[in-house]
Amino acid sequence: MVDINYNSILNTKDLHVHEEMFAPIFYLKNYPLQHTKYSSEELKDYQYINGLKVAASEFFNDPNKAQRALSNYLFAGRIEQYASDLKSVINSVTNDKIILSSIPSSKTGKKNIVTCIVESLTNNYSEQFINGNSLFQKIRDENTAHESSESSNRDYRNHYNSWSHDLPTDPNDLNKTILVIDDVLTTGSTFYAAYKHLTNLGYSRIVYLAFGRTISNTLLRPYATWNRQQIQRKDSGVDAIIFDLDQTIIDSRCYKELDFESESYLRLPEIRKHYKENQLFKTYRKIDEIFLHCLEKKQIPLMIVTNRSKSVAQLFVELNSKKLFGYHFKTPINPCLEAQPFVIDLNNGKKQKIVDFQKNGAKTAEGKDYVDVTEMPILLSYSDAEVSDGCGSSNNYHKPSDYLILKAKKIFEDIYERKDIRIIGVGNTEYDIMAYNKAGIESVLVNWGNLGKIKNTFNADYVFEDVESFTDFVMRQ
Repeated sequence: MVDINYNSILNTKDLHVHEEMFAPIFYLKNYPLQHTKYSSEELKDYQYINGLKVAASEFFNDPNKAQRALSNYLFAGRIEQYASDLKSVINSVTNDKIILSSIPSSKTGKKNIVTCIVESLTNNYSEQFINGNSLFQKIRDENTAHESSESSNRDYRNHYNSWSHDLPTDPNDLNKTILVIDDVLTTGSTFYAAYKHLTNLGYSRIVYLAFGRTISNTLLRPYATWNRQQIQRKDSGVDAIIFDLDQTIIDSRCYKELDFESESYLRLPEIRKHYKENQLFKTYRKIDEIFLHCLEKKQIPLMIVTNRSKSVAQLFVELNSKKLFGYHFKTPINPCLEAQPFVIDLNNGKKQKIVDFQKNGAKTAEGKDYVDVTEMPILLSYSDAEVSDGCGSSNNYHKPSDYLILKAKKIFEDIYERKDIRIIGVGNTEYDIMAYNKAGIESVLVNWGNLGKIKNTFNADYVFEDVESFTDFVMRQ
């Protein structure tokens, strides 16, 4: 992929971005799926995105369907409103025309709202945009989710194989920027299919934008209420640090592409193979210095909190464990077993009052108050966010919920045996910052793993563009 200055193409300060994909995917709004009663703002966003899901050919040709759509969706069919919103996030100061290309309907012979939006913009602003809808020619219907037996990571072939790939291209357009637009971002498989399709045609400068990103509305809210401590940051040292994993500690952007290309969910042996042969999934330069400085010089406990599955997250950490944790890392007999979490030795073998995290502060089986080493878990992942609803089912409260952050916070408070400790949370995405802010800890946005280099700080307390400046910050604490 070529380097792209996204700020020169999009007004990124007005956008959200999903950075942990094969490429940055920008979006205008969250698309909240209802798992509890909507707030007024959530309902407004839901109606806005749902208005894009009316097939335009049906909307304009069938008055009955149009009436039903208008009664259900606040924004249904308001092409010019959507077009105006889209134009407002595209940088008007460009030296060359931008090709706008919409992802077509899943069914042949149907025109979706996004296609109409592109037509409207390119007709009204022909001096700025080129209509690139013809780059996606539908030749067969796609299987719907319930019709397909393919796993989500292979869905891109469902999209890709439904388009014609034998298309003429204008050599003069191949160096132009293409903005690929879809209604909703969920797994990213549609955009990955578009990436494969357009690069095969010879295009290289491709930017991806969705109107909305699906998310459960329960995750947008605090899991529990809290009273944020008014910490004097400059006068108080950092007591503990929570890190995100992907694009914060480890460069794993290639994982999503490898996963899309795998015949099934990327297996752990494949990850090991890519790690050894292709030098993938390595830590960012100097991250290890921060970890070892905190553990050895400051004796500051650290924890990694990620939305990844436990097995993949544990393998990423294990592959880089000696570099990050040195001799503090204690390898479990079987890292995939829930009963054997990854742990670190906080005290270099010195005796210290035990905090038995697995038993909520209980004494050891021998009844001892002291042990030779104090161990703490260093990783909370997706499965740790499962919460039973008391009726035989469960819900997952991963980030941007603050549930996992509150779990980490409780562990740190148990270590210090007090609640007035200063914890900072470090991550590269909006969801990381939302989770930290909701949990009442200081948030640090880091952009060294972000290709988008977005201007929006999501109300983070601190923002760092490179590891060196963040290292200086930690060393001063």
